[in-house]
Amino acid sequence: METMNWSEHQDIYTFIEDNWMGSNDYTLSSIIKESYNMEINPETIRNLRRKEGWIKNVSTSVESAHKFEKVVFVGDFHIPFHDYKLFELFIQFIKYFKPDKCYIIGDLLDCYSVSTFNKDPKRMGNLQTELDLAENIIGKIFKLCRDITFLEGNHENRITRHLRKNPELYGLDCLSIASLLRLADKDIKCHSYMNPPLKHHKFQVTHGNIVRKYSGWSAKGAYTKYAGNGIMGHSHRIGSFITRNTQGTWGWFENGCMCFLEAEYLDFTDWTQGWSVAYFTKGELFHLEQVPIIKHKFLFNGRMFSL
Repeated sequence: METMNWSEHQDIYTFIEDNWMGSNDYTLSSIIKESYNMEINPETIRNLRRKEGWIKNVSTSVESAHKFEKVVFVGDFHIPFHDYKLFELFIQFIKYFKPDKCYIIGDLLDCYSVSTFNKDPKRMGNLQTELDLAENIIGKIFKLCRDITFLEGNHENRITRHLRKNPELYGLDCLSIASLLRLADKDIKCHSYMNPPLKHHKFQVTHGNIVRKYSGWSAKGAYTKYAGNGIMGHSHRIGSFITRNTQGTWGWFENGCMCFLEAEYLDFTDWTQGWSVAYFTKGELFHLEQVPIIKHKFLFNGRMFSL
C-alpha cells in the first residue's frame, strides 16, 4: 500500500482538505496529477480522510416521482371567457402528467349574467350555456383523472348571492353549484366558497379572496391570513411567497388563470395563464411546480408543450 509523508507535501494536503467534500477520491487524484504533476492513488487519499476524520457520513436516498402522489391545481376559467386553446393544452399536459388527483380551485364559471356589476350587453350570455360548457370541461378532465375536488370561487358565489335576493328559491338543493354542475354523477366533492381552506394532507387549498398589487404579494397575504402552506386562485397571477420562522419553512402559491388575458374593466392585465402541479409524500413534505403558459407554449420536465 502506498504511504505518504504528508509533511513533505503540505500543499497537496491542504488541497485535499479544502476539496474532499465536493469531489470523490478518484477526481481528487486526477486533479492532483494534472495540477501538481504527482500521482497519488485514490486509496491513499481515502486513508488520509479516514485518519483525519474527513468522512462523508451521509445516507442519500433518491426516489422516483412515481412513488409520490401527483396533484394538479387548475382554476379561474371564467367560462365563457375561458381560453379554449389553453384548455386543449391542459388536456395534453394531464395526459402526459397522469395526476392522481385534480383540484379545480374556483371560478370555473363567470356567472356574468347574475353579476351585480354593470354589464356589457354584447357580453351577456345565458347561464345555462355556462353550465353546459363547464360540465363538458369537467367531463374531459374526469376522463383523465377520476379523483377531482371542485372548489367554489367568488364567481360561483354570485349564484348564491343572487338566490338570497329571492328567498323563495334560496336553499333549494337543485340550485346549488354541485347540483347545477351534476358533480355527484362523477362523485366529485364540492367545497363551498364560504368555508375555510380545505386541506390536502396539511397543505391548504382555497380559491381565496385576496388580490394585492404584485405577483407574490397575494400569496403573502394568504400566508398572513391562513399561515402554513397552501395554494390560492383568484389573483390570476403566478407567484409565490416563501418564508421561514421558528416553526419551520412555509410557502403559499398563486395559481394563474385559464381565461383570456383581457378584461372589460381593465385597460391592461398583469395576469398569467397557467396551473400548478405538486408531489406529496405520505408525511408533510411536498414539492410544487408552477407552470406558466406563454403564447400557448410551455416547458415541463425538459419537454416542450404547444398546440
